[in-house]
Amino acid sequence: MLAHHHTAAGETDQAIDQWLRAGQRAAERSANLEAIAHLRRGLELLEYLPDTDERARRELALQMALGMPLIAVEGYSGEETGAAYDRARELCERVGDAQQLLPILYGQFVFRMARGARPAAHQLAEEFVRLAEEQGEEGPALAARRLLGIALFQRGDPSASRTCLEKVLALYDSS
Repeated sequence: MLAHHHTAAGETDQAIDQWLRAGQRAAERSANLEAIAHLRRGLELLEYLPDTDERARRELALQMALGMPLIAVEGYSGEETGAAYDRARELCERVGDAQQLLPILYGQFVFRMARGARPAAHQLAEEFVRLAEEQGEEGPALAARRLLGIALFQRGDPSASRTCLEKVLALYDSS
C-alpha cells in the first residue's frame, strides 16, 4: 500500500524503496509472481531518477531481489532470469560492491549451465572460487567448489570433478 501511495504522490525515491520491500516480502512468502510485479514496478520508477551511482545501487538491490523469484517462475534457463543476473553483474561492477558479487555469480552460473553454455559456466565457477577464497569465508568457498565440481563434470572431466568435490566434503562441517 505504501508503494502505491508514494507512487501516486510522485515520491519516487520512497516509492522505489517500498516496491523493493514489497517485492522482498512477497518473495519471502513464495508469492513469486507478486514479487516480480512489485520489483518490476520499482525498476520502472528508476527511469525517473538521474543516472548516478546511488541509482545504480538501488537498481542492483532490485535486480538481485528479482533473481530468485524469476528462477521460481521461469526456471534457471529463463531469458529474464539471465538478464536480471547479467544486469546485476554490470551494476555490481559499476558500484564496486564485491560482497554482492557471489550470489550474482551463482545466478549467472546456474543460468548458463541450464542453457548448456558449459564453457561460460566453467569460467564463472572458477571466478566464484577465486573470489570466495579471497574473502576467506568457508560457506562461499564450499559453494564455489561445488559449482566448479559440477562444471568440471559437465565438461567431461570426472577425475578433476571428483578431486574438487572431495575438497567440498573436506570443507563441509555437518555440526
